[in-house]
Amino acid sequence: MEMLAVGTMDWIKQRQTPYGIFETWYDPYFVYGSAAVGMILLYNLLPKRWTRRLSVHFVLNAVLCSVMEYITGVWIIHTTGMRYWDYSLKPLNLHGHIWLGNTLAFALVGTAFSYFLYPWVERGMGKFWTRLAKKRQTKKN
Repeated sequence: MEMLAVGTMDWIKQRQTPYGIFETWYDPYFVYGSAAVGMILLYNLLPKRWTRRLSVHFVLNAVLCSVMEYITGVWIIHTTGMRYWDYSLKPLNLHGHIWLGNTLAFALVGTAFSYFLYPWVERGMGKFWTRLAKKRQTKKN
């Protein structure tokens, strides 16, 4: 759902970068939305006792985001012949596709989303649907 919303907003804005490269489906927002959906799916598969730990969220977000960034970078090079980002001059990089600085940044942002924001939104949506169901029930009676 996040991918659809962000993709639609991006299409409406017709976002351009100085390079003019992010006008296709692999715009960074698509990757970020896919990572968010992947995080939620992964956390729903894990035992609840694991998902209560902040450290588990941080490590899983770091791994998931790095894997997605690496795969996306390799895929773009093989399909377009272009390299849209290159971290090869940064320390602790892997083939110029990912580096430790981005991994830590994505892990922090992902943890803020998966550990704090998403559970809050999920609880709010649960309350909303419960209230809506009760209103419908009272209208039927």
